[in-house]
Amino acid sequence: MPTTDYFVLPKAESLGVPITLLDSSRAEPSPAAFPAGTLVIFVRYVDSPWAKAASQARAAGRLAGIAYFMDDDLLDSRSWGPVPVKYSRKIKKLAPTAGWLRKHRVSLWVASRCLQEKYRELAPELIDPKPGEALFSRCAGTAVFYHGTASHLAEIQWLVPVIREVQSSCDDTSFEIFGDLSVNRLYRDIPRVSVLHPMGWENYRAHCARAELHIGLAPLLDNPFNAARSTTKFFDVVRCGAAGIYSNREPFRSFIRDRVDGFLADNDPALWARRIISLAKDPDLRRQVALNARQRALSLSHGHE
Repeated sequence: MPTTDYFVLPKAESLGVPITLLDSSRAEPSPAAFPAGTLVIFVRYVDSPWAKAASQARAAGRLAGIAYFMDDDLLDSRSWGPVPVKYSRKIKKLAPTAGWLRKHRVSLWVASRCLQEKYRELAPELIDPKPGEALFSRCAGTAVFYHGTASHLAEIQWLVPVIREVQSSCDDTSFEIFGDLSVNRLYRDIPRVSVLHPMGWENYRAHCARAELHIGLAPLLDNPFNAARSTTKFFDVVRCGAAGIYSNREPFRSFIRDRVDGFLADNDPALWARRIISLAKDPDLRRQVALNARQRALSLSHGHE
């Protein structure tokens, strides 16, 4: 989480010891989780199994200590009034209590003087933010996207292994897709993926006009509904200033001029992953195909083709 990178990780790095980052919401503690001499640092939330395991390890004398860092007032429920009920329930479930901190001699780290003063009886340490320079670097990589609506759920699901392979093979690619919570769940474990909330046509037009996107995907699986699809996706890709990869089936097969104003590919996930990776590494080809596609779209708008 941002808190870790801005505050906790720099503090931990200043100690000059090896660091292991764990997502306690996705892993259960094991006997090997806390090697002898470990300093355990909980960031904002303390999952019960990990709290119990750390407490037992501390009681057995295996730990160098336990620290708890917070950058919001998570210890006092009276301060949660303006917070939405769902979020306050999360805090109540996952935030520790001052009693737990005292009982297990947990060092309190805080991010503001307000918290330092409020909990002065716990002798909190004020941690200054020291975010690393890498957090401020701008990525000049390749932006891949699929702008399918809810009617393309089959394609959205089909692309999951494709994007997973692309993102694991390339360090500088990102992926943008529209969808609801169910789509977010499909892609949440894949790095550098943005799931955008669906938007109306006017907002979508504005988004495409301002976005910096490079490779547009237009998979179309073989089913009765898709048999009557149009070439709409070609124009969406062009408006994003990108080069498109399209399923090698109608309506694209007879419309896209392969490697001229787009790329045709059979519906094989492995083939699509290779095609995306290859195109991500060839910006000159991408730009030329995107330019050709734009010129063709404009010629169609003028009725010249």
